[in-house]
Amino acid sequence: AVVGLCATSPALAQHRGSMIDTQPQPAAFSWTGFYLGANAGYGWAGIEQTQTSGGMPPGPFSLEANSYILHGHLGYLHQVQQFVLGVEVSGGWSEFFNEDRIASSIPTKYQAVSISSGWEGELTGRLGFAIDRTLVYGKGGYAYHQGGAWQKTTNPGFVTHESDPLKGWVYGAGI
Repeated sequence: AVVGLCATSPALAQHRGSMIDTQPQPAAFSWTGFYLGANAGYGWAGIEQTQTSGGMPPGPFSLEANSYILHGHLGYLHQVQQFVLGVEVSGGWSEFFNEDRIASSIPTKYQAVSISSGWEGELTGRLGFAIDRTLVYGKGGYAYHQGGAWQKTTNPGFVTHESDPLKGWVYGAGI
Protein backbone atom coordinates (compact mmCIF):
# COMPACT_ATOMS: atom_id res chain seq x y z
CA ALA A 1 0.00 0.00 0.00
CA VAL A 2 1.16 3.50 -0.75
CA VAL A 3 0.46 6.22 1.75
CA GLY A 4 1.20 9.85 0.99
CA LEU A 5 1.27 12.97 3.05
CA CYS A 6 0.92 16.50 1.79
CA ALA A 7 1.51 19.54 3.92
CA THR A 8 1.29 23.18 2.98
CA SER A 9 1.53 26.39 4.88
CA PRO A 10 -1.52 28.63 5.38
CA ALA A 11 0.25 31.45 3.51
CA LEU A 12 0.89 29.25 0.44
CA ALA A 13 -2.72 28.01 0.45
CA GLN A 14 -3.98 31.58 0.71
CA HIS A 15 -1.65 32.65 -2.13
CA ARG A 16 -2.85 29.78 -4.36
CA GLY A 17 -6.49 30.63 -3.63
CA SER A 18 -5.99 34.27 -4.57
CA MET A 19 -4.37 33.26 -7.87
CA ILE A 20 -7.39 31.14 -8.78
CA ASP A 21 -9.86 33.84 -7.74
CA THR A 22 -8.18 36.51 -9.89
CA GLN A 23 -8.20 34.48 -13.13
CA PRO A 24 -10.85 35.75 -15.60
CA GLN A 25 -13.74 33.35 -16.04
CA PRO A 26 -15.11 32.75 -19.57
CA ALA A 27 -18.50 34.34 -20.19
CA ALA A 28 -21.48 31.98 -20.27
CA PHE A 29 -22.92 31.39 -23.74
CA SER A 30 -26.10 33.39 -24.46
CA TRP A 31 -28.72 32.88 -27.15
CA THR A 32 -29.87 36.52 -26.88
CA GLY A 33 -29.56 38.50 -30.10
CA PHE A 34 -30.57 38.95 -33.73
CA TYR A 35 -29.86 36.40 -36.43
CA LEU A 36 -30.04 36.37 -40.21
CA GLY A 37 -29.88 33.34 -42.48
CA ALA A 38 -30.68 31.89 -45.88
CA ASN A 39 -31.18 28.49 -47.40
CA ALA A 40 -31.68 27.01 -50.84
CA GLY A 41 -33.13 23.70 -51.88
CA TYR A 42 -35.28 21.77 -54.29
CA GLY A 43 -38.87 20.64 -53.86
CA TRP A 44 -41.84 19.05 -55.54
CA ALA A 45 -45.59 19.51 -55.45
CA GLY A 46 -48.58 17.74 -56.90
CA ILE A 47 -52.33 17.71 -57.27
CA GLU A 48 -54.80 14.91 -57.87
CA GLN A 49 -58.23 15.32 -59.40
CA THR A 50 -61.10 12.86 -59.78
CA GLN A 51 -64.01 13.74 -62.04
CA THR A 52 -67.40 12.94 -60.46
CA SER A 53 -69.93 14.90 -62.54
CA GLY A 54 -69.32 13.56 -66.06
CA GLY A 55 -68.18 15.51 -69.10
CA MET A 56 -64.76 13.86 -69.18
CA PRO A 57 -63.13 10.51 -68.39
CA PRO A 58 -63.42 9.76 -64.64
CA GLY A 59 -59.68 9.78 -63.87
CA PRO A 60 -58.11 10.21 -61.38
CA PHE A 61 -55.65 12.64 -62.96
CA SER A 62 -52.50 13.88 -61.32
CA LEU A 63 -50.03 16.64 -62.05
CA GLU A 64 -46.61 17.19 -60.52
CA ALA A 65 -44.19 20.13 -60.57
CA ASN A 66 -40.59 20.56 -59.37
CA SER A 67 -38.67 23.72 -58.50
CA TYR A 68 -35.76 25.30 -56.69
CA ILE A 69 -36.60 27.04 -53.41
CA LEU A 70 -34.83 30.13 -52.02
CA HIS A 71 -35.60 31.26 -48.49
CA GLY A 72 -34.35 33.90 -46.01
CA HIS A 73 -34.83 34.30 -42.23
CA LEU A 74 -34.58 37.21 -39.81
CA GLY A 75 -35.21 36.74 -36.11
CA TYR A 76 -34.52 37.75 -32.54
CA LEU A 77 -34.03 35.50 -29.50
CA HIS A 78 -33.99 36.50 -25.84
CA GLN A 79 -32.64 34.17 -23.15
CA VAL A 80 -33.84 34.32 -19.52
CA GLN A 81 -31.92 31.77 -17.43
CA GLN A 82 -32.25 28.60 -19.53
CA PHE A 83 -35.45 29.61 -21.34
CA VAL A 84 -35.27 31.20 -24.79
CA LEU A 85 -38.12 33.18 -26.40
CA GLY A 86 -38.04 34.50 -29.93
CA VAL A 87 -39.78 35.72 -33.04
CA GLU A 88 -38.86 35.05 -36.68
CA VAL A 89 -40.02 36.32 -40.05
CA SER A 90 -39.04 34.40 -43.14
CA GLY A 91 -39.83 34.56 -46.81
CA GLY A 92 -38.88 32.96 -50.06
CA TRP A 93 -39.56 32.19 -53.67
CA SER A 94 -40.12 29.03 -55.71
CA GLU A 95 -41.18 28.47 -59.32
CA PHE A 96 -43.34 25.39 -59.31
CA PHE A 97 -45.39 25.31 -62.49
CA ASN A 98 -46.95 22.63 -64.64
CA GLU A 99 -50.06 22.40 -66.77
CA ASP A 100 -51.77 19.53 -68.58
CA ARG A 101 -54.90 19.02 -70.68
CA ILE A 102 -57.49 16.33 -70.05
CA ALA A 103 -59.80 15.31 -72.90
CA SER A 104 -63.49 16.20 -72.65
CA SER A 105 -66.49 14.17 -73.80
CA ILE A 106 -66.71 16.70 -76.68
CA PRO A 107 -63.62 16.17 -78.90
CA THR A 108 -62.97 19.91 -79.43
CA LYS A 109 -63.17 20.74 -75.70
CA TYR A 110 -60.79 20.00 -72.81
CA GLN A 111 -60.01 20.55 -69.14
CA ALA A 112 -56.81 22.44 -68.29
CA VAL A 113 -55.28 21.53 -64.94
CA SER A 114 -52.36 23.58 -63.58
CA ILE A 115 -50.28 24.10 -60.45
CA SER A 116 -48.02 27.06 -59.68
CA SER A 117 -46.17 28.84 -56.89
CA GLY A 118 -44.40 32.10 -56.12
CA TRP A 119 -43.80 34.13 -52.97
CA GLU A 120 -44.19 32.58 -49.54
CA GLY A 121 -43.73 33.81 -46.01
CA GLU A 122 -44.01 32.87 -42.35
CA LEU A 123 -44.26 34.72 -39.05
CA THR A 124 -43.44 32.43 -36.12
CA GLY A 125 -42.72 32.49 -32.42
CA ARG A 126 -40.16 30.26 -30.73
CA LEU A 127 -39.92 28.80 -27.21
CA GLY A 128 -36.83 26.86 -26.25
CA PHE A 129 -34.67 25.44 -23.51
CA ALA A 130 -30.93 26.16 -23.67
CA ILE A 131 -28.25 23.74 -22.52
CA ASP A 132 -25.10 25.82 -23.12
CA ARG A 133 -24.70 25.90 -26.95
CA THR A 134 -27.59 23.50 -27.59
CA LEU A 135 -31.15 24.79 -27.96
CA VAL A 136 -34.16 22.47 -27.89
CA TYR A 137 -37.15 24.42 -29.22
CA GLY A 138 -40.64 24.43 -30.63
CA LYS A 139 -42.03 27.06 -32.99
CA GLY A 140 -45.38 27.96 -34.48
CA GLY A 141 -47.15 30.73 -36.33
CA TYR A 142 -48.79 31.78 -39.59
CA ALA A 143 -47.78 30.82 -43.15
CA TYR A 144 -48.80 32.23 -46.56
CA HIS A 145 -48.04 30.79 -50.01
CA GLN A 146 -48.94 32.62 -53.22
CA GLY A 147 -49.31 29.45 -55.32
CA GLY A 148 -52.37 27.40 -56.03
CA ALA A 149 -54.06 24.92 -58.32
CA TRP A 150 -56.53 25.55 -61.13
CA GLN A 151 -58.96 23.51 -63.17
CA LYS A 152 -60.39 25.35 -66.19
CA THR A 153 -62.74 24.02 -68.80
CA THR A 154 -63.55 25.02 -72.37
CA ASN A 155 -66.79 23.04 -72.21
CA PRO A 156 -69.77 25.42 -71.76
CA GLY A 157 -71.89 24.76 -68.71
CA PHE A 158 -69.13 23.21 -66.63
CA VAL A 159 -67.63 24.96 -63.62
CA THR A 160 -64.05 26.27 -63.50
CA HIS A 161 -62.28 25.91 -60.14
CA GLU A 162 -59.39 27.97 -58.79
CA SER A 163 -57.77 27.71 -55.39
CA ASP A 164 -57.06 30.73 -53.23
CA PRO A 165 -53.50 31.37 -52.08
CA LEU A 166 -52.53 28.77 -49.50
CA LYS A 167 -52.49 30.06 -45.92
CA GLY A 168 -52.67 28.57 -42.48
CA TRP A 169 -50.73 27.50 -39.43
CA VAL A 170 -47.13 26.32 -39.39
CA TYR A 171 -45.40 24.51 -36.52
CA GLY A 172 -42.27 22.53 -35.87
CA ALA A 173 -39.53 21.59 -33.43
CA GLY A 174 -35.78 21.27 -33.54
CA ILE A 175 -32.44 21.01 -31.80
